[in-house]
Amino acid sequence: VVVGPSGAGKSTLCRLLAGTALPDRGAVRLDEAQLHHYPAAQLAWSMGYLPQDVGLLPGTIAENIARMAQVPDSQAVLEAAWLAGAHEMILRQPEGYETRLEEGGFPLSGGQRQRVGLARALYGNPRLLVLDEPNANLDGPGEAALTGAVGRLKREGVTIVIVTHRPQLLQQADKVLVLEDGAVARFGPKEAVLATLIRRAA
Repeated sequence: VVVGPSGAGKSTLCRLLAGTALPDRGAVRLDEAQLHHYPAAQLAWSMGYLPQDVGLLPGTIAENIARMAQVPDSQAVLEAAWLAGAHEMILRQPEGYETRLEEGGFPLSGGQRQRVGLARALYGNPRLLVLDEPNANLDGPGEAALTGAVGRLKREGVTIVIVTHRPQLLQQADKVLVLEDGAVARFGPKEAVLATLIRRAA
């Protein structure tokens, strides 16, 4: 879990990890190879990314979950929606998974867009998941579904990087990274880092 004050660089770190931004200096490496050396298609199916501002595209809900694939895998779409806790919400839409969305995800609410965005990040069983404030717009059931999904993915060996301020997700962390002014202030096992933060606040 990544924490830090506003403007510390948390969202920038997520974009760098997801490969949607390039570093000004240094390198982002995955299994010791620089991220941009991987074929784009390989990265796309190995990684899931949920940005802070969920951008959905004109098309159906199913197409958005399937990342606008030419031939969406309907079973993978259903599995991702179930894991994200979005399936029942989607079925309540006028045409279910075939409900068409406008640019930005209208007519879905912010919380609904976030659930569809999470399902999109989970589509295809990625091995690395980067989630930037994934519960910012979620209600209680949505946050419970997210917590359950994170727990299941951890048990399956998926590497998950989460930016959050919510204690529910923080409790699931193995390690905590504290960013301040674009630099690493502290990093290590959750208990040790949180103890340091508590002492500092006192």
